[in-house]
Amino acid sequence: MPFHRARTSSTAKGPADRFDDASAPAMRVVDVSLAACLFVVPFLMAGRHPVGQAVLIALCLIAAVAWTIGQAVHVRAPFWATRLAPIMLLGMAVVALQVVPLPEVILDKISPKIGALLPLWNSHLASSAQMGEWKTLSLTPAATRDGLMLLAAYVLLFLVTVQRARRVEDVERLLRWCAATAAVTALYGLIQLLSSNGKFFWFYEYPYTTTLGLAKANFTNRNHFAHFLALGLGPLLWCVQAAFAGNRSLRSTPRSDFAAARPPRELKAYLLALTVGLVLFAGLLSLSRGGMISMAVATGVTTALCWRNWSGSKHVVALLAGVGILVALLLNVFGLEGVSNRFDDLRSCSAERLDRSGSRRSIWTSAVKTIAEFPVLGTGVGSHGEVYPIHYSNDLWQTDREFTHAESSYLQVGVETGLAGLSLVVATILCCGFWCLGGLLRAPPPRIVACLGAITGSL
Repeated sequence: MPFHRARTSSTAKGPADRFDDASAPAMRVVDVSLAACLFVVPFLMAGRHPVGQAVLIALCLIAAVAWTIGQAVHVRAPFWATRLAPIMLLGMAVVALQVVPLPEVILDKISPKIGALLPLWNSHLASSAQMGEWKTLSLTPAATRDGLMLLAAYVLLFLVTVQRARRVEDVERLLRWCAATAAVTALYGLIQLLSSNGKFFWFYEYPYTTTLGLAKANFTNRNHFAHFLALGLGPLLWCVQAAFAGNRSLRSTPRSDFAAARPPRELKAYLLALTVGLVLFAGLLSLSRGGMISMAVATGVTTALCWRNWSGSKHVVALLAGVGILVALLLNVFGLEGVSNRFDDLRSCSAERLDRSGSRRSIWTSAVKTIAEFPVLGTGVGSHGEVYPIHYSNDLWQTDREFTHAESSYLQVGVETGLAGLSLVVATILCCGFWCLGGLLRAPPPRIVACLGAITGSL
């Protein structure tokens, strides 16, 4: 988020502080909604289930309405502009254009391949042979409309979060929430793995996957579970550093006060460090190779960016090294062989070992060919599962498997939204990267550097 907009607290109240006082009930609703998005939705099949999607959309709407009410109760309510807003609005426009009925002439110019794929929906045929007239760029308009609703919810969630995180304290609160939800999810994933009967929540049988053999919590895909934990590693490392920074500040207090306050503060720091190990351990037991890389990158980037802050306390480095040793010992007891095999696959850098059946390479080839045939606006959000068979290699068909996703977010965006959507994704990544890099280059106070390090590592 745009840290150049962040403000530290002060004794003198400015417009933003008076706004908080005037709209405190509305802001509490916003905070509860944002927290529920982090703590509740991941347990509802991580948003892949219709119930999880409905809850996510409802929470985003509640947060947006509450923030709007908060804006209305004070005349001088602040509004922070963000460079991502135009990009997000363009993204919604791209998806909306996919489901808007268009004349056949325009369809032929934007996506001429549609006529060849749906010959019975072509107006050039005799009326007796027609099944109807195809009017949308999306080949799965119902799924694209659902995708547009989810995209609108995500846009509302982001914009409300930007407006709510006006001060460093607000950002730190969000970081603590991200750290907490990663810890809770990791703990639940381990408990589920050790006591699983194959059903989610031990009673819900999901038709496409089980909970046996892998740590995945309530995520239907182990890669998504591991990447969710990777998102929480930066904030968790920030929490450890912040706890030790609090301990250092206590050394300047009177001796009697320090003696009374030190044990609880140090215990908190040690418990947070153990939580980092818990999250790493759960992520490794997901056996997700991509997740392992993501967790390593998140840990490495956060550590590198926050090293100067940590250099004042050797305890942080020593404790995290001890946590790494503890994780290694736990792996020797639980699942070392499976994790070692996944690491061996990564070290080999061999396409044959990383993709033994060749299915991923085939689905990627299919995606590239589909993008070439629908280069402008794609085949419609949510259409990948229907269009990939067009170019999927016949000798790799698996009767028990369907590729609802392209095994690559970027290729899937290219297939479903064309180069227009893919360009917006690249622009979003660059914008977030410039925010993080720009904030670090301005040499802000250590407190903001620590937040930037955690956010950059997670992104």
